[in-house]
Amino acid sequence: MGGGLAFLTKKNFNPANWTNQKAVWEARQKKAQEEKAVRERQEQLKVEKEDEQFARARGGDRSGDQAAEK
Repeated sequence: MGGGLAFLTKKNFNPANWTNQKAVWEARQKKAQEEKAVRERQEQLKVEKEDEQFARARGGDRSGDQAAEK
């Protein structure tokens, strides 16, 4: 008889199961991509805010410049 615990690798709740490992890897990749997108957007907003503050400091309004660029 025997067999021990070899059947556990076939169970859907086992973390050693290939399907579960793949799902975890995909979830981690998706999370990393989302975090990267958030960081990039925050950096972009920071640059835009600095540009706007600089434009205000020199007495101009940059909102018209942005509309002309796009």
